[in-house]
Amino acid sequence: MEKIIYCLLLFPFFVFADDFYNCKYAMGIETEENLNYLANGTVRVTNDRFVAQDLTHKEHKSPKFTEFTEFADNLSIAEDSEKVYVLANDRTKYVITTKISNLVYKWGNCTLDLSIDFENEKFGNKPVNFFPKIKSYFRDVLKDPDSAKYSNISKPQKDFIIEYGEVVTGYSVCLYVNAKNSFGSYTGKKLYWAFLKDNKLLRVNDAQDSIVITRWHNISCSY
Repeated sequence: MEKIIYCLLLFPFFVFADDFYNCKYAMGIETEENLNYLANGTVRVTNDRFVAQDLTHKEHKSPKFTEFTEFADNLSIAEDSEKVYVLANDRTKYVITTKISNLVYKWGNCTLDLSIDFENEKFGNKPVNFFPKIKSYFRDVLKDPDSAKYSNISKPQKDFIIEYGEVVTGYSVCLYVNAKNSFGSYTGKKLYWAFLKDNKLLRVNDAQDSIVITRWHNISCSY
């Protein structure tokens, strides 16, 4: 029993939903204390690991932090064959160092952004008969909407977006659209992501050009 309590104190993220942190991002070959912040970055702490995104939205995933993890100066330290991963136990700093090149990635000055609990969050009504709303959107944006061919429409899945700094939960679907351009030629099937709340269409993203929905959140299609 004492061991369980000890582990929960060291790893509070074992028992909570995913936590998202806004951080300052730095990268270089100097010691992490001497690095200058380059841009904003985001870190997600999920269960027993952290996953950080740099300014190009590349993901850096740590190995699992367990009760056998090394601890020093309020830091938790884990490693794999290529990198060493350090997180501050107060979640204000995350550092990854490559073993061969000594390249350092740092996310510092981190503050809690949001927490999404997909089990208990209220997502509203699951969308029904949503395709006409999506089709209406494309009628306004395509060069030749009458030529549009729609295919591979996914099942609605629980999802979220950020609007004016607030979390908006709802459902998302993916679909492919192929339509003619100004020259009368079909452009080829293109993947789109659509977000709905209580059967209202709130957003459509071009998933072919960018998989990033907002900040941390990447597009995921459930077929």
